[in-house]
Amino acid sequence: MLQRSAHDANTVMFVSMLFACSDNKNFKFGLQVHGLLVKVDLVLDLLVGTALLDMYSKCGYWHRAYAVFKELREIRSLITWSPEFARLYIC
Repeated sequence: MLQRSAHDANTVMFVSMLFACSDNKNFKFGLQVHGLLVKVDLVLDLLVGTALLDMYSKCGYWHRAYAVFKELREIRSLITWSPEFARLYIC
């Protein structure tokens, strides 16, 4: 049932879930969401990819954030650069 619902899910739902996981308390759930995104091949969507990048940056997993950032190289925009600049500012 989870597989079927994942294929029917939309981008807004994944962005909302990743936003809710943007603190260390919910990071494990965020990893599960990322795994589901890979499984249904939605990672390279601009909005979902940026939300994933933002979640990793806010949780302090810079190496994972950078890996997602590199995956988005074909579709980067000003939106995808914002979490990276924020991360550099915090560091």
